[in-house]
Amino acid sequence: MARTFFRIQGTGLSLAEMQEHNSANGAGDEEHEGLCASDSVTDLRNYISGWAVGDMDEGFEVVIYHGRRLDDIYDGVLTYPTEILERVTVSSFLVNDRFCEYESW
Repeated sequence: MARTFFRIQGTGLSLAEMQEHNSANGAGDEEHEGLCASDSVTDLRNYISGWAVGDMDEGFEVVIYHGRRLDDIYDGVLTYPTEILERVTVSSFLVNDRFCEYESW
């Protein structure tokens, strides 16, 4: 069964670009293989709320996707995306509880 992940990122990155990206570890100077994401709607909402300034719909989107979990990091998980399920505006993600239906435990 594929796991579902949630990620805020710059608008319009393709699946191939997401698969090639390696996120840096914000807790240190290490670079890890994989794309940083959250496996929880609530966790990503809390993360966004911690740094959101102004209109987050300008230049950013939330991507909901299937993928493989590669590792845990201090503020989420590292993943390898395999299928984009949906792209939504940040404002829609923050207020619409229908996205919780994507969570897979």
